[in-house]
Amino acid sequence: MAGGGDGVHERESPVTAGLRFRRAIALLSRLALGAVFIYASYDKLNGSQLFVDAVDNYRLLPRMLLHPFAIILPWVQFVTGICLVAGALVPAAALVSAGMYAMFLAAMASAIIRGLDISCGCFNLTDEGQRVAWGSLWPRALGLIASIYVMAASNVFEWPLSRLLRSGKGNGKETL
Repeated sequence: MAGGGDGVHERESPVTAGLRFRRAIALLSRLALGAVFIYASYDKLNGSQLFVDAVDNYRLLPRMLLHPFAIILPWVQFVTGICLVAGALVPAAALVSAGMYAMFLAAMASAIIRGLDISCGCFNLTDEGQRVAWGSLWPRALGLIASIYVMAASNVFEWPLSRLLRSGKGNGKETL
């Protein structure tokens, strides 16, 4: 039976097992990111003044951009989330996701450095929502890392992380 193989006694190669594991991590990351963005957009989509106020609390945008930003961002979050969950336009959605997480990190770090005691405005638009603090940055950093991982797993561009995510054969054919 050696070589003929009925599949029962054959073992999966470490390369194939590693590739399957990386694909599973990419899928779980993509679904988690999508779910977070859909959930985060939920309260904001109704055009609530609370979200405009939450954005204004960061003191980063001029007044004339507050309302357009507060209208556009939730829709960008929602569409990005739908694309990630549905598996549509994944590389572009992961890029937008990474950009949003980078923006959130920068805005929150700026607020902390400037000593602003404000609510994040991420999921709960009331003052009882999560306060902006150094400890509140790690979930956004994790989201940024997950977004970059999903982009790299999509093989849209070539960079060192993309090569690390590929199988050990180096032929570029077995990718995530």
